Amino acid sequence: GILIAVIFTLVSSLLVYKLTAAATRPLTLLSSAVKSVRNGKYPEVSVSSGDEVGILTSEFNRMSRAISEREDMLITRAKLSSFVSDIGFVLTEGGPLRTTLQHCTDIIITQIDTALARIWTFSIEEDAFTLLASSGIYTLADSPVNRLSAGDTTFWNAAQDLHPQFGNSIDRLNIEEREWARDKGIVSFAFYPL
Repeated sequence: GILIAVIFTLVSSLLVYKLTAAATRPLTLLSSAVKSVRNGKYPEVSVSSGDEVGILTSEFNRMSRAISEREDMLITRAKLSSFVSDIGFVLTEGGPLRTTLQHCTDIIITQIDTALARIWTFSIEEDAFTLLASSGIYTLADSPVNRLSAGDTTFWNAAQDLHPQFGNSIDRLNIEEREWARDKGIVSFAFYPL
């Protein structure tokens, strides 16, 4: 009888331990996730029940997503603010046009993390674009193309319509531009008329 009582006590103690662990596991996971938020990470906890703990977990997940989205938005705004500030400072320095534009392309490369930034000017008399500034993988010094005729080019379309032209594929570029981009390993583009 004593042996049966000891076995029953051990089995019931083990069962109580397993049930308690199963019942408190969601709270333990939620507690760990809250500690992660304090450290700047915003995890989501899987919701497995519809009881109070499940509702609390759902609300935690919603809060975690909202904080993460707001933090990303603040980081983006801070980067944009820094970019605008740096460009504004360069534009108000009053240096020669070529130097000012070169500083602008340098800022674009470092702040926007792009591979290539160029600024072209258009001359109505010459009916052509002239490359004035270039930074990134091809600087002004090693650029094979410093002058482009107007006409049916993506440059011309952007300049004439005053609408940006962009794409994640170079297929939208005309043949000459596409060949140059493919030769240089460029896979996406954006033209912004100023």
